Amino acid sequence: MSISNAKHYFVANESDKAWGITVDTLGCTDIPAQYGVYPPKGHPDNFSFNVAQGRVINSYQLIYISRGRGQFFKSPKESTEIRQGDMILLRPGVWHSYKPAPETGWQEYWIGFNGDIMKMRFSKDIIEKDIFRIGVREDIVDMFIKAISVAEREQPMYQNVLACTAEMILTMTLYYDKNNPTNTNQQSKSIRQAQAIIRENLTTDITPEDIARQINMSYSWFRKSFKDYTGISPVHYMLSLRIKKAKELLAETDMSIKEITYKLQFGSTAYFTTVFRRLAHTTPTEYRQRYAIRQKHD
Repeated sequence: MSISNAKHYFVANESDKAWGITVDTLGCTDIPAQYGVYPPKGHPDNFSFNVAQGRVINSYQLIYISRGRGQFFKSPKESTEIRQGDMILLRPGVWHSYKPAPETGWQEYWIGFNGDIMKMRFSKDIIEKDIFRIGVREDIVDMFIKAISVAEREQPMYQNVLACTAEMILTMTLYYDKNNPTNTNQQSKSIRQAQAIIRENLTTDITPEDIARQINMSYSWFRKSFKDYTGISPVHYMLSLRIKKAKELLAETDMSIKEITYKLQFGSTAYFTTVFRRLAHTTPTEYRQRYAIRQKHD
């Protein structure tokens, strides 16, 4: 699934608040190099800000930078460099500002949350840092992308799913920060970055060669390194994720097989069906029929 720009804002009802965690904003933005205005227009007044003036918000917020670099300001005169793979934690009532570097831009994901459970957690002073250097994490990107997909559908209980996602992202951020994985050489970082790029571009026509260029590797070395790290080739990895997404679309939407074929860049329904059968051991039509039968019995 390719999500480069999405923003959602929510108002929690009493039932949502009873869950203990509520989410008030979620989204992502791709800020290109040499951008003009930051932050982009279109945010509500209580979330938008002027970089020089900063802002204070009323909830917690996690901002994950999956590409690029920039600066985070704790005060107008105190800044910290933000790099690819950093998670920024914003706290209610605390002044802050941030911006991407003009020469790189950045890809940012964010989720804002509040509630009695979060207030209790933060009151224990077990989360003291504002910047977590967790590295490029495919699972973190995937959690944001899935949350955005849930938010777009706004089905019953979606606010609860987003609340659990916010808690999971926070927990995994602390986990990665505390454990400091030993496998942090540049090659493994590059492959994790490639995995994140693939997840962000399931509906684009990006190729493994494009990804190799983005992470500054020759394609032959990228292919070998990727297979050494994951056990499969980049092409197989991309196809597997696209088939996984196709299963979701077949099960959860009314999109036709032809629409899914082209949304996920398979080129033709014949090729899509061949790949689907090889990886899922059934056809797209049979998969959808099975799901419908199960739902009917449920």
